[in-house]
Amino acid sequence: MSKAQYETALKSAQNYYNKFKNIYNADSKLKDQLTQKYQQATTAEKEKLRKQIFAVQQAMFIASGNMSKYKAKYSAAKKKLAPYKAQESKRKKTIKNKEQSLNNAKKEKPGYWAAGRPLIMPKHPGTTHSYVYIDNSTETESSSTSMTSNSISPGQYVNHYTQMEPTQHQIDGKLGGSLKSMDPDSGIAGLKKQYDMLKRWSENGTEVEVLHGQRPTKSAVLTAVSANFDAPRDNAVSVSVTYQDTKWAKSATTKTSKSGSNGKKSKNKTDSNPKKKGDKSKKGKGPHYTKIQKGQGYWFFHKKYGTAVATLMAWNGWPEGKLPVGKRIRVK
Repeated sequence: MSKAQYETALKSAQNYYNKFKNIYNADSKLKDQLTQKYQQATTAEKEKLRKQIFAVQQAMFIASGNMSKYKAKYSAAKKKLAPYKAQESKRKKTIKNKEQSLNNAKKEKPGYWAAGRPLIMPKHPGTTHSYVYIDNSTETESSSTSMTSNSISPGQYVNHYTQMEPTQHQIDGKLGGSLKSMDPDSGIAGLKKQYDMLKRWSENGTEVEVLHGQRPTKSAVLTAVSANFDAPRDNAVSVSVTYQDTKWAKSATTKTSKSGSNGKKSKNKTDSNPKKKGDKSKKGKGPHYTKIQKGQGYWFFHKKYGTAVATLMAWNGWPEGKLPVGKRIRVK
């Protein structure tokens, strides 16, 4: 199931739980009122009140069972939603880190930003200082195509099939100036930390963005990172960075099923009607019928379906307290 389906299940379970909770509380209050009347009633009245109290108790029992049922469904849906919520929280944090990293890049090295120096940062940064500037001296780009070197089948050219390789970019230059947030007073040590970030992104295959420069890109992977610590430069480290453009594959896989006009088969049946299995009443327009169970009276069906007792008696014709078990009764 998708996140939307779990959210729908959660909301549905919560609504049904609240519905039966309200019914239970209303019945409980009604039971107290009837009990008080029973204590002050005459012998003839007590028999009628006793049946009403019994019907209310049955309705409370059913409402209580449905409360437990939908409370369990609510808890299950909430548990299944937890990973989605954690993922969403992580995504929001990543977006915040990215915005803050970009702000720090502008603020801490305004000269590099104004000059349009290549800025490399992860697509989904884990900290608020995940960025590296390169004071570039050269930028190169290369594209290549692979060709088959052996015949695929008789009658075809040896180089009949070709495959386009990812575009490669190379930036040569230096890491200049220390990154304040990392190590503002150490000079070369701060630059080495920046270089270590580049290496880590390359080793982990981290998806990065390259801003500014001659060939910026929104999605790339660093394929080679090298540095020369012997170069006689003050507060600078010579570096060379190679990266390739990346593209995300789009899945065309679809689920099919032998049943259903839309090719989808659902294994989960949504209990949108909280009635008993023995209830054969149908949805939609027209009369609704169900079978009478032992101990059920007009008051019970009034509480369950909302139909007035007088209406039920007019429809079905049986006197109160003498409903035949197993017979069909019109309830709506």
